[in-house]
Amino acid sequence: MTHTGRAVLLASGVFYLVAVINDSDGAFVICWTGLSLLISCFLLSRASLSGLQLECHSARRPVTEGQQTFISVNFHNAGSFNKTGVGLELFLRNETQGVDFHRTYGIEFVQGGDRLSIPVPLPNLYRGSHRLLRAQLIGNDPVGLFRFVRSVSVEATLLVYPRSEIFQRALLHSRDAQRQSGRMVLRQSATSPEFFGVREYHPGDDLRWVHWPATARHGRLILREFEATIHGSAQFWIDLSAHQTYGQGVDASLEWALRIAASLIHDQVFSGRTVSVHLSARSPVHIPGRRGVGHFNRVMEALATARADGNHPVHETMAESLGLTSEDSVVLVTADVENVERIARLVARRGAEGTVILLNPESFAKIPGQAPDKASFDEAIDCLERRGCHVAAFHCGDSVRAMLSELQQGKGVHRRGARVQVPQQTRSAMASQGAGA
Repeated sequence: MTHTGRAVLLASGVFYLVAVINDSDGAFVICWTGLSLLISCFLLSRASLSGLQLECHSARRPVTEGQQTFISVNFHNAGSFNKTGVGLELFLRNETQGVDFHRTYGIEFVQGGDRLSIPVPLPNLYRGSHRLLRAQLIGNDPVGLFRFVRSVSVEATLLVYPRSEIFQRALLHSRDAQRQSGRMVLRQSATSPEFFGVREYHPGDDLRWVHWPATARHGRLILREFEATIHGSAQFWIDLSAHQTYGQGVDASLEWALRIAASLIHDQVFSGRTVSVHLSARSPVHIPGRRGVGHFNRVMEALATARADGNHPVHETMAESLGLTSEDSVVLVTADVENVERIARLVARRGAEGTVILLNPESFAKIPGQAPDKASFDEAIDCLERRGCHVAAFHCGDSVRAMLSELQQGKGVHRRGARVQVPQQTRSAMASQGAGA
């Protein structure tokens, strides 16, 4: 019962007392009119949801954080009466980050015996595995005296990838049909041994490469892709140690580390390189080196569900499983400024080319003194450079897009007050992508 309904019930009780004390027929009429209104509205509120059935379906494919997404809600009014002014409340949970939230929507009209499918927009979702816990249908009477809520058991899940700050056109629009190291090319024959896979059409793509069977199956333009012969591989290490994570929420060092890693992995995979990924979580995750769109999706699924729960420093995990050659490169994304010398020795000992994306802990920490200060951060950068590692410094509030833009142009990444170099293999791959765009 709403506040208005309680007020009507109280008024009816007052008039009943007045009628009994004063033996007033008018007061009795007002009393029973109020009670009749309450009973009628109560029954109408129940009837507003009778025969109304609900099903929910999430998007079939994952989305990227910040991307608009929808849940498909299917209503079936099995009753003979039209349903108007029905409310829908969805309760969701981000199981990766342990955050619950809910949203309420209004459904204006569902005709009796009709079926209605509505795409319900969700708010901008953050990285993680999201699950629809339950849905509630909310009905009321025309006067608004009663509010009837009925819970509906639904099941729907949605995976949200970390955001990739990349330049899609420069990376995906290569047209050269000659073999070039580090490049993806398109060829006429899908039976070629270098067939890479398929992807969605982007404005400006050549329609000669449309894969018509896949286009007919998916109902949208799908293109064929082929890859060139590639030499070398890249290992990506993402530090998920609990004691090396600073800040909270979407601006925590963990979230930015995953966004940076996702962007660089996207670049390497779609330039045709073999990419392997290591996550130093409590249960370490290793995704062996592969190429192709399917491999990229497997990596992004692992990043989407990653948690900073590792109980060992990343250099210890690297020492146990790091296997590199002089043709390989290793990229480490970390905020660990205390063990950088050990990390640099591990990479240099194997003759591999190493790049460290070092996040400034002090810029992410919300409590003064919680993280190493700027002097320790600068000292860590100098130590890595002396050991021959390439270093890219990242501070909370920096633009990942600007950093990738400079990587793509081969200009290096600016450390505040200094310039650090980018690995030659990375510069060559990105330069070839830009030339073919």
